[in-house]
Amino acid sequence: MTSEHTETANCPICAEELNNPRMLFCIHSFCLACLEQYCASKQPGDDVTCPVCRTATEIPKDGLTALTVRMHGKESVSSTTCEVCSSSDRGVSATVYCVDCSQNLCERCSIPHKRMRGGSHDVKALEALSPGYHGARRYCGEHQERIRMYCFDCRANVCSTCCFEAHKRHSFERID
Repeated sequence: MTSEHTETANCPICAEELNNPRMLFCIHSFCLACLEQYCASKQPGDDVTCPVCRTATEIPKDGLTALTVRMHGKESVSSTTCEVCSSSDRGVSATVYCVDCSQNLCERCSIPHKRMRGGSHDVKALEALSPGYHGARRYCGEHQERIRMYCFDCRANVCSTCCFEAHKRHSFERID
């Protein structure tokens, strides 16, 4: 076993072999129990900062257990559940990600997203996404409004309401 392999097989928090590993969007993996203890004061939708690289990851709606499982250096896409039809009793594997809704979906639940009246949503296969891609926040947590502005003063993406309420004296520009 090389030292590189040992580093990827051990949890950076407890330094033990990874147990029930979960991967953050920066691709660092941790034991689920260690992450739960590290994020004890956090709720779904909150950002958690990686203890290794300080990259922010949004905690999924279903909590830390919904983060991607990492096995032997490869992520297991099948561990991601559909955020629409999965329940605590029944987990349905997600196969796609809706960029417009920021949701992991199974094939059945993705059908309406592909046929929206105002135009189909941007639906992408999970395996085609980089690990950090589907963690990107698309909607404001406070106003439930799509993020469309960039504040140069704060170096942050914000929704239009936040822009005009909290950033009105700042320099900002519309983003795609």
